[in-house]
Amino acid sequence: MATRVVTPTAPAVTAEGPKTLAEARSGFVHAAVGDDLSAKAYAAFCLAEFGPEFWVKDSKGYASWDKERDTLKDELKGKGHTNPRQVVRRLLAHAMGKQNKGKGGLRELPQRCEEDIGGCYTALKREEKAESGLSATERKWLAGIGKLLAEMGVDLNKLLPKTTAK
Repeated sequence: MATRVVTPTAPAVTAEGPKTLAEARSGFVHAAVGDDLSAKAYAAFCLAEFGPEFWVKDSKGYASWDKERDTLKDELKGKGHTNPRQVVRRLLAHAMGKQNKGKGGLRELPQRCEEDIGGCYTALKREEKAESGLSATERKWLAGIGKLLAEMGVDLNKLLPKTTAK
């Protein structure tokens, strides 16, 4: 006797498309593996709900988007998606494309600088904790990068895993 496997299906979407942000999110999550139509619909809802450039921390809609993004990531994880951040980036690419017609990258330059330079800081701090420690040159890099990030208002403790923070 053959075993029948039943998989959950995406919520029914009417011919007009999703009617709420939650419906758009749910349709996107269920089709997260590559359905551009659901990504475009969800991006349109996010733009309507949170306003232009909702992904920018200084925008009016960022706080609401931040909560929505957490909900989206939780739903993706619940569906067993291995990399929710990748899916969020794809969604933002659709939102930016819809609003900016493809102009710009996925991250604003200050955010990119913070993430990239913060990554260097984190790597140096991790190496500092290792048995070999840091060379004199690496200690200078760590001090300089730490000073730069602090001057830019970055909380250095947030860059470090809880086990690494002092």
